[in-house]
Amino acid sequence: MSINRTRLAACIGVAAPLAIGVLNGSFVEAQSQIVAVPESLKIEVASIKPNNSNDPGPVFRPYSGGFSVVGIAASLLVEMAYGIQHFQISGAPGWVDSQRFDIIAKLEGVTGMVPPARMAPALQSLLADRFRLKVHREVKEGSTFALLVASGGAKLQTAAGLRPTGASAGYLSGSMDLATLSNWLTWRLERPVLNETGLAGVYDIELIWTLDAADMTARLLPPPMPPPPPPSGGMPRLPNRMPPPPNPSGPSIFTALQEQLGLKLESRKGPVDELVFDHIEQPTQN
Repeated sequence: MSINRTRLAACIGVAAPLAIGVLNGSFVEAQSQIVAVPESLKIEVASIKPNNSNDPGPVFRPYSGGFSVVGIAASLLVEMAYGIQHFQISGAPGWVDSQRFDIIAKLEGVTGMVPPARMAPALQSLLADRFRLKVHREVKEGSTFALLVASGGAKLQTAAGLRPTGASAGYLSGSMDLATLSNWLTWRLERPVLNETGLAGVYDIELIWTLDAADMTARLLPPPMPPPPPPSGGMPRLPNRMPPPPNPSGPSIFTALQEQLGLKLESRKGPVDELVFDHIEQPTQN
């Protein structure tokens, strides 16, 4: 499945931080509106229209009882709905990447704010009802990475507070456990990264690397949505860090992991989950 990398590459510096930043900001500011979410969360009504603009996107905004999203590709909806990465999608037609849509949706039986991490069932219902999506899962052997402690030992600082996750090209910062770090590395490297460090806890992560040619042709859509902020438990909330200016002579992401965090990636073969498209249609306008 191909990606229109020319158009998306022009958006990477804006689209990824914008989409995730807007989503996080809207969610954090409206936590008081969060209500119990039905396990079988569904879309009650949705407006879907083609987006033919050249504006960066997508921009995802949850609101009380629903959500809106501007400039989203069907492939990204599938990723959000099924909790997978782009490299795990197989058998999809080209338009699921190239055609973008604007969506306004009302959730069935919900009047408050729904955490993004609980939105998957609703997105699955939207894809099934309006895109006529039918899929099945397969497991194939493929290339993976194991995240390990490097020979010199881990260089991790236990989080003294909850720092929001922030990311841009060549930069990652935030309070997170190593399973979350592995998920971000999976997105960036387009290969499953399994946390085999044996380390538990939440750490104050800051990782700075230099993009190389492989990075620039890698995954260009927004990174995986971070989970909702955990209860503070009395821990202070820390501010976002600002990424430093790009350094063309800086380390690769592999070297940065070892030098800055005391971690390393080991290439292996292992099982890789795939979501195989059986059928999908472009949605009718309404």
